[in-house]
Amino acid sequence: MTNGGDGTIFKSKTQIGETMAQNVKAVEQFMVPNSDIIRAESEADLAKIPLCGKGRYILDKIGRVLLERPMKKSDGSSCISMSELLPAGAEFGCTLRIPVTSLLVCQRNAAGEFTGFNDKALRYLLDMGKNDGLGAWRGSGGMGSFCYQLELLEDYVDATIPKGWS
Repeated sequence: MTNGGDGTIFKSKTQIGETMAQNVKAVEQFMVPNSDIIRAESEADLAKIPLCGKGRYILDKIGRVLLERPMKKSDGSSCISMSELLPAGAEFGCTLRIPVTSLLVCQRNAAGEFTGFNDKALRYLLDMGKNDGLGAWRGSGGMGSFCYQLELLEDYVDATIPKGWS
């Protein structure tokens, strides 16, 4: 985002990192998908799975289909990455805790630009995932891209906080 010159919400990678570290937290430790990873019983079954992009499939000893692919690191060097794969259409979700009192929560200014982090800014960032994917999948040619549903939980009670505590 910032590498491409888009300073609409954040002006630097440092500002992105600090905002996400301090103001946007997933309540759950893991996002659990509604379907299992892609598996195969044999190399013949593996050969029938259409390749989803760069790299090649590898069948491990317990039947997991792993995608082996080259990956560029931030320092310009490259490495080999291996990932399990979810089938297209798999769904998973999480609850994001964004403090209402955050200094970063605000509205668009008169020029229509974001002046901090709010639900519109969150939607803008998530919209980037439609093309770019998450984390290490960014820039991989659409692999890891996603669509999303965002819902404000007005009466949400955070079950991770013990009763009687704030």
